Amino acid sequence: MLQKIGIEAKKASKVLYLAPEEQKNEALNVMSQSIINNMNHILDENQKDLKKGEKLGISDALTDRLTLTRERIESMSSGLIKIIQLEDPVGKIEKEWIGENGLEYRKIRSPFGVIGVIYEARPNVTSDVGGLCLKSGNSAILRGSSYSLDSNRAVLNSMKEGLSASGLPNSSIQLLEDTSREMSIELMKLTDYVDLLIPRGGKGLIQSMVEN
Repeated sequence: MLQKIGIEAKKASKVLYLAPEEQKNEALNVMSQSIINNMNHILDENQKDLKKGEKLGISDALTDRLTLTRERIESMSSGLIKIIQLEDPVGKIEKEWIGENGLEYRKIRSPFGVIGVIYEARPNVTSDVGGLCLKSGNSAILRGSSYSLDSNRAVLNSMKEGLSASGLPNSSIQLLEDTSREMSIELMKLTDYVDLLIPRGGKGLIQSMVEN
């Protein structure tokens, strides 16, 4: 299953590499509005996660990071608008010079390709990271925590409306629904498809990435 996700992410990355800024911004704009339109559903799904967290006995601090409110969802939506306002880095010429051999050289920014992100409780990371990867021309494979799965899925489904509306592949942003440690380690080893892997969490997560 993970290999199939990797294959789809790699295909999507090639489309995103060539996608014009206007198309990516259109996707982000629809995503922002879709998150607002689907607010009640996202809150309902978040309640499921909070009930699971309560049964698991997660800490008050973790519960707070997991909790979504109308204000926090509005902040997620406005965060996507802020990403629209960022300069598109793809194709930007950082440096150019003429070598001693007379050849012209250019240092040009280009996307990594496929970015994998492993993160913990905050559902807003789904929209933040998904939006930033899209803007920079990268596809994303996201792996959140087990106790935020319903929230993450609801947020991502809202974002996929933006991908569809702008004609970008649905596989541009994918969520791993198997949140087991074994699947995380498998993602860490998916080097044929994942070009950059980012841990967003505690010391244990980072150490696991170093080891695997």
